[in-house]
Amino acid sequence: MAHTARQYLHLALPLLLVCASWTFLSVIAQETAAQETATGETYDVYKEVEKLNRWKAYLQGEADKWKAEAEKAQAAWTAEQQRAAELGAQLEQTKKALMDAEARAAVMESRFAEADKRAIAAETRANIAEHNVAAAETRATAAEAKASAAEFASAPKFEQLKKEAEAAQARAVAAEANLASMRAELEQLRRDAAEAKAKATAHASAADASSGEAELLRRQLASAVSEREALESRVAELAVATKKSGGLRGHALAIYDILVDEAARHSNTALTYANEKLPGLKAKVAEVHATVSSQLPDVSGHVGQFVGRVDGELRPWLRQTLGSVPALKRYSEDPVVLQGTVYGILAAPLLVLVLVPLLTCCCRMARRPQSSAVRGVDGKPGRRGKKKQG
Repeated sequence: MAHTARQYLHLALPLLLVCASWTFLSVIAQETAAQETATGETYDVYKEVEKLNRWKAYLQGEADKWKAEAEKAQAAWTAEQQRAAELGAQLEQTKKALMDAEARAAVMESRFAEADKRAIAAETRANIAEHNVAAAETRATAAEAKASAAEFASAPKFEQLKKEAEAAQARAVAAEANLASMRAELEQLRRDAAEAKAKATAHASAADASSGEAELLRRQLASAVSEREALESRVAELAVATKKSGGLRGHALAIYDILVDEAARHSNTALTYANEKLPGLKAKVAEVHATVSSQLPDVSGHVGQFVGRVDGELRPWLRQTLGSVPALKRYSEDPVVLQGTVYGILAAPLLVLVLVPLLTCCCRMARRPQSSAVRGVDGKPGRRGKKKQG
């Protein structure tokens, strides 16, 4: 009888706890209704629905705003990538132009060196020609002196000396003409050298300008890279904010999806291993699963509908109850706190139903050593029991 009464007590204890919790909730609801009646305020479901719709619109607007910012950041990132590509192409073109200018400057320097060499050779030839002219003039003077000295000697010799003097004078005139042409050639070479120097200076200035433009392009490319890094960090921040915007329900759903994926993966691995050991087991399990799924009702759908219905009923009451307490008023408009409280209320009866059998098992396991100590080894009562019976 005691054992049967204990079993009935264990079965009735969860029902008593559920009834007590339901009575407590009904008392709180009655007190809240009495307070609303005393203050002249009534609970309006449409107002709560309107508040929920406003919250939904606000959260949707925030999500749209974050999405728009993410799209803007993505567009700006794409534009910066295109700009960086254009700047890189301009930098390559500038480098190529700089290399061409350096090559042209090297060619002009070689030409300028050749012109200097030719000018030096022309000056050398001009000096030689001047020396030859001086020698010719000296010979002409000597010939004239000889002619004047031999003027009174003989007429034929005088005529010969005179011809020699005229020939020497003609050679001197030719040497002077050659010297003038050499001087003109030297002036032309000097002008060519000056032009080559001017071109080399222009190419050097163009190379400096190209170097400045390349440095400017490098700075622009560095600024574009820094802007791209800033945009990447902003996109990462927006992605994190978008992930965090799901709230407690979003995190719970994400964790549930991860657990479901892991369970499916492990179940597939186990089925594959079992199918290798027992061929055809996987197909049989799939067939049984399909048969059972077709015959069983949609438990997950019913549970989801029940949770949604209870959530819709408890959330306005929790918001109003928290708002009536001054210390907890700031949590009355926090959706995460409300959702966590609703889930806690839903999980409390399940925890009670799970903890009561566990506590019962623990109590039974703790009482077994005492009962075995009272009885003997063969299951008969000990000496103390015999004395009491006598």
